[in-house]
Amino acid sequence: MLPAFVWTDAVLTGIDTVDAQHKELIDLFNELNAALFMRHECAEAVIESAYRRVIAYTDKHFAEEEALMLEEGVEAHIGYHRQFVERVEAMWSHRSALMQHPETIAGFLTSWLGLHILGVDQSMSRQIEAIRAGKSPAEAYALELLSRDGATPVMIDMIGRLYSVLADQNTALANANLALEARVSERTAELNRANAELVAANIELERYSKTDALLQIGNRAYFDERLVELCARGRRHASPLSLLVNYPPYGVTAEVGACEQQA
Repeated sequence: MLPAFVWTDAVLTGIDTVDAQHKELIDLFNELNAALFMRHECAEAVIESAYRRVIAYTDKHFAEEEALMLEEGVEAHIGYHRQFVERVEAMWSHRSALMQHPETIAGFLTSWLGLHILGVDQSMSRQIEAIRAGKSPAEAYALELLSRDGATPVMIDMIGRLYSVLADQNTALANANLALEARVSERTAELNRANAELVAANIELERYSKTDALLQIGNRAYFDERLVELCARGRRHASPLSLLVNYPPYGVTAEVGACEQQA
């Protein structure tokens, strides 16, 4: 499988530590992307391991990047970092409820990585460069907004807003699917309970139909049924059948005789 994100000189910020971390992030993202599309029995364990390493390294990268921004006085985008972590964790925990979740998650992470490296961190790098050249943080930020390509900040902002909207929609869709699955499971459980109750009622009704209401013992219908069953078994196994009654009612002798004749 081709990598989802390719490392080129175009993604360099000029800050060695940040660029090294970006390279590691890209490698981890590509590893996770490949794992998401694996099709074998160990895939889930591999995917979970790759994801946890992405999150752990992302936290490390964010912490060091935020320390750099505070040190240099850059207009920080810490809230943006926290937003990403919260959204990707929410999406990951609900991934089973997403349609085509490997494609959705891979696309989400790749889009975020492009926005982070090519947009936000490139902007951070230019502001740091301006501050080191003697500009105040506010001047550096204003200069960034009025940069040579004035459309770039607007485009980055638009992409960021689109990313946020899509992330919210994916989370909402996952929550909706989970709620639907819960309702289906609840209805299925209710149906299973109703079927179990119906089966139990039918069994009880069958028992009542073969039980004498006064004596609570087998009635004539039960006797007739068992007699037929035992006669059939006697014929199959070529074994005699005997019937002992305390007070033979009318008709029993004839029925047993008929059974003997069949045997």
